[in-house]
Amino acid sequence: RRASLNNMQGSGSSSPSEPDFYTRARSRSFGHETSAPSFDETIASSGSDAPQTTPSILYLAAPRAYERNLWMSLLRQHAQIPLLDSITTLPTGLSTSLLFRVERSLWIKVHEAQGLSRTHSTVAAVLADGHLLAQTEVAANTNSPRWENSSHCFGGLGPIRQSVHVLVWQNSQSGANCGLVGYCQVPISMLRRGHNYDGWYPLSYGDTACTNTPLSYLPLARGVRPARRRSSGKLKVRHSKSQRSLNTLASDAPKMTPPLLDKHFLDADTTKASEPLAFRSGDIHIQLQYDETIILQRSHYTDVVALLLETDPTLIFKLAAMVPSSADWLVETVTKICISSDCAEGWIEALVCHELAMQAERDPTLLFRGTSVATRAIDTIMKIVGLEFIDQLIGNVVRNITSNEYACEVDPARLADSKHIGVHWDALTRLLHALWQGIENGANACPPVLRRIFSCLRSSTAAFYSNHAASAQVRYSCISGFVFLRLLCPAMLSPKSFGLVSRLPTALALRTLTLLAKGIQ
Repeated sequence: RRASLNNMQGSGSSSPSEPDFYTRARSRSFGHETSAPSFDETIASSGSDAPQTTPSILYLAAPRAYERNLWMSLLRQHAQIPLLDSITTLPTGLSTSLLFRVERSLWIKVHEAQGLSRTHSTVAAVLADGHLLAQTEVAANTNSPRWENSSHCFGGLGPIRQSVHVLVWQNSQSGANCGLVGYCQVPISMLRRGHNYDGWYPLSYGDTACTNTPLSYLPLARGVRPARRRSSGKLKVRHSKSQRSLNTLASDAPKMTPPLLDKHFLDADTTKASEPLAFRSGDIHIQLQYDETIILQRSHYTDVVALLLETDPTLIFKLAAMVPSSADWLVETVTKICISSDCAEGWIEALVCHELAMQAERDPTLLFRGTSVATRAIDTIMKIVGLEFIDQLIGNVVRNITSNEYACEVDPARLADSKHIGVHWDALTRLLHALWQGIENGANACPPVLRRIFSCLRSSTAAFYSNHAASAQVRYSCISGFVFLRLLCPAMLSPKSFGLVSRLPTALALRTLTLLAKGIQ
């Protein structure tokens, strides 16, 4: 058995990355009780009808994001990682066996769908070998659904034996006519590793049992008709030079089986919705990137790790300048190695001192305001070890605001009637006091590694500005800039991505959080 996390979201889930605890065969993951099962309930209760090409999936959920990360870290330590063997010939002529593992990752974002024949409440879902990985929010009552913030990143994936599918599923509050509206197959085996694909792709609808896909156990929605023919024949999508469409990629490999997204697209004039043959029911805008990385045993990286972290800690600046397009990934990866090697404090101190020495102006008000190697490294550490810290400081207030509709608008230009602006100010002030009290009470929960890093940051900055008029102030502003501007405020403006809430806040709640973020700055 293997453990897996998904990024599903629904009316009862605790967070987008934390679905309710369930197994495929027995329990329900979330959703209102209706007379007909929702999409996630169909997946969870599929039982023996679901594909059995891969081992059973155990979905693990936790109340908070930091608890989920802790579980996954512990499970990885006890997991049996499959290793592959390769015979390598050395320059001396001798052969040696080289063990390695393959780290697979998939990033996918479902933007919107168009051309659906009827108005539905729909969700989009991502499946790998028939197993549910992620699900968007419900787009209510539209034939052109848009799913905001629907990007999902999956790391540590096992081999995908068949393919990845993106589904559009019809939901109904009455429980009637729930089913598959269309699906798009992503040919993983034909994708170029590390390339970004962005485009519109057809949705297929029809008898999935005759397509050799792991979707044959899913019911079809009734009344779905072929999508109307567009005047231009196809949606015109502009691709950057580094992006290639899946259709173009399929044409580059004629010997391989063409993906479903290239088959059975018949016009509405010649195909009836009742026929089992698949037809095009709409188009979906997908952006994705799939990558496979070969990772050798730790002993092979000893010299390069020592070079980056001990011999020349500032080498990362030169490397990041040489590969600007991969600078974020490079700094994040080296920072993670630094954390696992238990040398974060010394490495961060070397980065900070080097960055301070490179400053052209000694203006303390601009200190660490831009994006640099040092700020990227500290941001990465804060987001890895600081999720629980964030939750303890502002989690309760943020969840209270997102679950209750507080009227706190104080900008007269945004109010139709400003006679209640005094009441709004009182409500905003009370929320601000509650937020600040939570920050004060939770200060002692700061993780030890962050305390040590902030101590190094303060001592290095104070020594650099020792002869400056603002030397006393900069000792505190250098730390508050990271804690408030780079940690707490981003978490308030995007609470879902930090695991504080399970759903996107409403426009009113987001406006209240924005005003509070401005208040604590």
